[in-house]
Amino acid sequence: MSEISIKEAIAAGWASRATIYREIKAGALSVKKTSDNRSLVDTSELIRVFGEPRLRDSKDETNQHDARHSSETTENAILKERLEGLERDRMRLEREVAEAKDREAWLKQQLERQTNLLGQVAAQPSGSFWRRLIGK
Repeated sequence: MSEISIKEAIAAGWASRATIYREIKAGALSVKKTSDNRSLVDTSELIRVFGEPRLRDSKDETNQHDARHSSETTENAILKERLEGLERDRMRLEREVAEAKDREAWLKQQLERQTNLLGQVAAQPSGSFWRRLIGK
């Protein structure tokens, strides 16, 4: 197969710079030095150690996954905020309903009291003030 530089191997997506140099140091990956002191690695060696290059595909998948994850996270945050707002509204409405029921009960009590007073006035004998006072 062909030989490529370590920089090209990194760009092609076989592994990171540190990983490639670690494998060279460990003896798992052989390197050929050129006359101008460049390091070349045979692509068959790269495939043997790292498998097929995956940076392009995995980077695209990672970017798509990150974009999906980011949009889902944003959507979840928005939905949580809306839910909290709805919960606050529900609690406020429950409080208002309870206050309205209390007001209604008080008003009913006042109405009954006024009705009783009117009944008492209607039951009193009619006539002039002096007649009612003296009782004749």
